[in-house]
Order: sequence, then C-alpha cells, then structure tokens
Amino acid sequence: MAMKRFRSPVLSPKAKAMSLRRVAIRRHSDHLVAATAEEAMVTFAASQAAEHTENPRATSNPNEETDEKDDVLPPTADLDRSGLAQAESDIAGESETKT
Repeated sequence: MAMKRFRSPVLSPKAKAMSLRRVAIRRHSDHLVAATAEEAMVTFAASQAAEHTENPRATSNPNEETDEKDDVLPPTADLDRSGLAQAESDIAGESETKT
C-alpha cells in the first residue's frame, strides 16, 4: 500500500502574496498586543507603587505594626491613686475660684 504524501496546495502568485501579507499582519498585530500588554503592566505597577507611597495607611494598619505596645495603659495596681485624687482636687479648686 502506497502512502499518500500531503503537499501544500499550489497557489497563484497573487494568492501567495495575500497569504504572506496575512501572516505579516497577524505577526504585527501579535507584536502590538504584546507591547500594549507589557506597557499596561508597567503602568499598573507604577500606579500601585505611587498609591502605596501616597497613602501609607493602604500598606498596613499602623496598630498592627506595633506588637510591643499592645498594653498601652499600666495595670490598675500601678496607678498612683493619690496623684489622681490630687488632679481631681486641683480641677475642682479651679472651677470654684472662677465662679
């Protein structure tokens, strides 16, 4: 049994020129799409970088950065009760002298 060889069809010079033209247009458009996509990615990366520098809160919550300062206030046993009472009496004394 003889194997049949597949050959490309015989094209007229005009058809061949049109085929080559279509291939060239396709390659050019593929190149333009790739260049446009690359430009879009660069623009997006630049806008993201600018957004992070303009808005520092967008990067992270400032409260999350300070894990060491979870307990801002001292425990109640460490508070100076006499100092608190003194401040309250000073405030009360100022309000009495103004009236």
